[in-house]
Amino acid sequence: MNHHQIQSSVKHPRAIDPAHMKVLLVKPYWQWGPGFEASPPMGLLYLSSSLKKHFPGINTRLLDLRLEKGKLASLEKIIRTWEPDLVGFLSLTGDHAILARLSKAIKIITPHIHVSCGGPYPTHCPEDFQNLVHVDSIVRGEGENSICDLVDYLSGRQTAETLPAKGVGLRQTDGTLTLPDHSPLSPALENMPFPDWDLLDIDLYSKAIQINAVLGGKRYMPIVTSRGCPFHCIYCHAMFGKTARLRSPENVVDEIEILVKQYRVDEIQVYDDIFNIDRERVMTICDLIIRKNLNIKISFPNAIRGDMMDDAMILKLKQAGAYMITFAIETASPRLQKLIRKNLDIEKTIKAIRFANSIGLITRGFFMIGFPTETEDEIKKTIRLPYHLPLTTFSLFSVIPFKGTDLHELAREKTNAKGRLRLSQPDPTYFAPRTYYTDETGISLRKYILIAYFLFFTPLRILRYFIKIPRKALYLRQIMGILKMGFITRKNDLK
Repeated sequence: MNHHQIQSSVKHPRAIDPAHMKVLLVKPYWQWGPGFEASPPMGLLYLSSSLKKHFPGINTRLLDLRLEKGKLASLEKIIRTWEPDLVGFLSLTGDHAILARLSKAIKIITPHIHVSCGGPYPTHCPEDFQNLVHVDSIVRGEGENSICDLVDYLSGRQTAETLPAKGVGLRQTDGTLTLPDHSPLSPALENMPFPDWDLLDIDLYSKAIQINAVLGGKRYMPIVTSRGCPFHCIYCHAMFGKTARLRSPENVVDEIEILVKQYRVDEIQVYDDIFNIDRERVMTICDLIIRKNLNIKISFPNAIRGDMMDDAMILKLKQAGAYMITFAIETASPRLQKLIRKNLDIEKTIKAIRFANSIGLITRGFFMIGFPTETEDEIKKTIRLPYHLPLTTFSLFSVIPFKGTDLHELAREKTNAKGRLRLSQPDPTYFAPRTYYTDETGISLRKYILIAYFLFFTPLRILRYFIKIPRKALYLRQIMGILKMGFITRKNDLK
């Protein structure tokens, strides 16, 4: 069936007045065990604020199952007691089994509830949702406008024929799912309302394990100051396109000021694809934060491209409140830098790391091993690099060629039948005991990850790290949670 065609036999849903509609926004739990990172789901907060802007009176709630002890029970309880009209899941690639379980549980309780999925998974792997029979619709691409179109459809104000071009695919009466276009990108981010922070318990998130592991403040909140990235790294889903759309410095700092003054937030974590794509914008944002005397801590769990940093920018960020910067180097191999199309200038990045460390910032490095065609010598070169850098800490990941990325296609091209079987698994994770690369080469990535950590975390470096990090008691609690997660994951591996 052509993806622009909707069968005329599709039954229109019972019309629901948006002013009385109840929308439950759900972040699924991680399949690889409790205790893993649970940062505020910014995408869902933007959906809520967009719905409230377009439909005054609409009622939204957030259920983050990563924070719930009885995960399925928590979902079932709110379905029974609150009786939402629409349930929207924010789903990542690899959430297939979880979505199947959760959507089925909803339909068993209340069959007429409309279940929708958005996020990277349906955006890049819409065909995977054909057999998720309890999912009524998917959204591909940015969801703020598409979810409003879906609500218009559920209220009888919009026909099914209009939805595919707006990024919404509907389940047909014959059970098939229409595969829609990507939703049009929002050209002016400043016209979007700020996230709906009222849905959150900020204190709860500030106590949970979050992407930084360390916190400089007591109450933090992520911000997204831009969308899209002009670079072409093959492991990226490119959820927001390949053109950087930037909010103005004034708009960004207005958001920070509201968080500081109204929500008592004292740390901001920047979640952009590439925050420093425009140097003057970075400098102006910092100047405005300083001028307004916001006295905020700033950290970068990602968002920074290291070879676009310079000493003056790093110093200005520190003056504005930055205490931690993550540098994603990925690989020490020039050949692989070209292969993965990151093309990072490693020497410039190392210079930025050295300067950031010299002025007292926590410096964190991200590295990856197990790219298609990567040799054992290239792996060894990458795991040795962190040891020789003035990084406070680092993380090393095994490469997972997620569906919907160019990396996935490259891995398919370069692997034999045995490796291809592992690539087809619906639920890959960074914590799998084996990967496609190990199947293909016989080289254990887990072994090299352990070697890298033992090499890097010497007693002296651990001591320096502990001295440097803020809020040490919170950090120790989070480390215990991470170790618990790792123990449970390893225990499950052995079953």
